[in-house]
Amino acid sequence: MNRIKFSIVLDHKQDVFREIEIDENDSLMLFHQIIVHSFQLSEGEMAAFYFTDDDWSQEDEIPLVSMDDSITEMSQIKVKDVFKSPDSKMLYINDFLLLWRFMITVEQITENEKGQQAKEVLKFGEMPLDAPSIQFVSENEDNEDEDGEENDLFYDGDLNEFEEFNEY
Repeated sequence: MNRIKFSIVLDHKQDVFREIEIDENDSLMLFHQIIVHSFQLSEGEMAAFYFTDDDWSQEDEIPLVSMDDSITEMSQIKVKDVFKSPDSKMLYINDFLLLWRFMITVEQITENEKGQQAKEVLKFGEMPLDAPSIQFVSENEDNEDEDGEENDLFYDGDLNEFEEFNEY
């Protein structure tokens, strides 16, 4: 059995990171709980792990709780099932309203003696009071659609068009 040491970095202007060791056979649910505890996040918030490409773009989700029977939850997946090699990485998002976002990379994989519990091995920085503001930017910033026509994202019609409608 192997033990994996992870570097977990908060996506924020402040430098905040942790190194956590966990057995490869532990669940992502346990990994989630250790991250919540280590970074002093609010318990009970929704969270998810995300596969990512080399540029840290979010891809497929592994949710804390699935609303769809075809999607596997954290509790059903072992750490070794998603972190298969030393260059594996994932995103972890906690609290879908505040969007605390963390980048997770594998630091080291070592053989493990049975009986070791998951633990925080390095702590740097304190959690900021406010989560970073995430801006969702369209690739097409000039508000034009594929045909070159302006694309309004907001309703620009007459909001009072039913003002004289008397039959309710």
